[in-house]
Amino acid sequence: FAVDSAMAAPVPDPLSHLENCTISFQPLPGSDKWTTKPLWFPSHPNTIEDSLHRKLISGITGLSAGGKSFYASSKAMKLKQCAGQTETATCSNVHPIVDMGNKHPDTRADMFFTKYILGLRNPA
Repeated sequence: FAVDSAMAAPVPDPLSHLENCTISFQPLPGSDKWTTKPLWFPSHPNTIEDSLHRKLISGITGLSAGGKSFYASSKAMKLKQCAGQTETATCSNVHPIVDMGNKHPDTRADMFFTKYILGLRNPA
């Protein structure tokens, strides 16, 4: 209970029923096809390390592998250019984009959400 100073009477706390609540997250099972599209997460080389990107996105989304690199691949996880068995929230790539022929991120634009998050960091 809180006390309203104008009335000097106890006022029930509207969130008190949540004090003993347990929050749990259940990741979706693996799939070869996802209905969601990840956001691009471009950054200048060495601005945001892949490990920081992965930890940041996992902390925000609860997805254990929600932040991936466009340049990483894994046969075991069927991972290629951010598409794989686990759901992807963001896909990091280098900005400005360097032409790499048919492996250029723009060739896969239809697989990604049209918005992006630009990764910036204070170097100090």
